[in-house]
Amino acid sequence: MELSAELTKKGVERHGSLKWPHLELDVKEDGSGVLKGEIAPKDIDFFADYFISFGREAIIQKPSELIERMKRTLSDMLKQYG
Repeated sequence: MELSAELTKKGVERHGSLKWPHLELDVKEDGSGVLKGEIAPKDIDFFADYFISFGREAIIQKPSELIERMKRTLSDMLKQYG
């Protein structure tokens, strides 16, 4: 599955120097960046939790399966505290 995520400057700092096979971070002049690459379907849950931890510092563009998993996880969290 193709991953594309925009990271703010703080998001780039949070991601740090983590290296994953098949993922590449392109940092822009202003310090923000775009994380692109391939992820396995079995890793959707991991990446959902990973990017939720970024809060507003990451915007996932694709895959839609990751976005949907994040929405379900966040909805479950809201119910937990509702």
